[in-house]
Amino acid sequence: MTGILVIGGGRMGRIHSINVKSLGGELLGVVDVNEAANALARELHVPYFKDIDAAFASLKDKVDAVIIATSTPTHFGLIKQSVECGLDIFVEKPVGINRVEAEEVVKLVHNSGVKLQVGFHKRFDADFAEFSKAVTSGDLGRPLIVRFVARDPVTPQPPAGIFTGEAGAIFYDFVIHDLDMSNWLFGMPTAVYSDGGVFICKWYSNANDLDNVIVELRYKDGPLVTI
Repeated sequence: MTGILVIGGGRMGRIHSINVKSLGGELLGVVDVNEAANALARELHVPYFKDIDAAFASLKDKVDAVIIATSTPTHFGLIKQSVECGLDIFVEKPVGINRVEAEEVVKLVHNSGVKLQVGFHKRFDADFAEFSKAVTSGDLGRPLIVRFVARDPVTPQPPAGIFTGEAGAIFYDFVIHDLDMSNWLFGMPTAVYSDGGVFICKWYSNANDLDNVIVELRYKDGPLVTI
């Protein structure tokens, strides 16, 4: 049985913790600096750790993999620490807050040989999987124009985890799902264009971010994709 440590006791951490137990994995504990996560650990009858170093020290002979479900700016450091411990990793997207961090993660994983999966869940949703089959089988014919529409049910408020002070959090924390889907279906684009603005949530300007965006992707032999 694979021993798994969940890092992050918020909404996503709860979902992953429950899934580990329901799918037959061995949930070894929950780690979160917020002591409110202790309630989740008690509910699932596993240890709670406030500090990742303490968790690794306590479970070093038992843990095989980690699930990282913390705020975006913490992902890179936690991935690096997990790689150094030789642990396989599932991490919520993105792996870092900029290109430098993302490329470093790829290098670390390749050099260490550990397994890493990023939480692009749409690839496993039934409707998207069916669409993918229809595209690859040719049942839809040749796609020429594809349009993705994504909206969030709530408006994140700074200083939520997505607001790192680096421009573009809306792209690497939200639009990233649609970018992944488009590239999964059609390969890598030959050209990318984007534009956006702050039209509703005026305080986003202070967080160096946007509240409405458009992304256009061009693929060599089509399609043209708009997000």
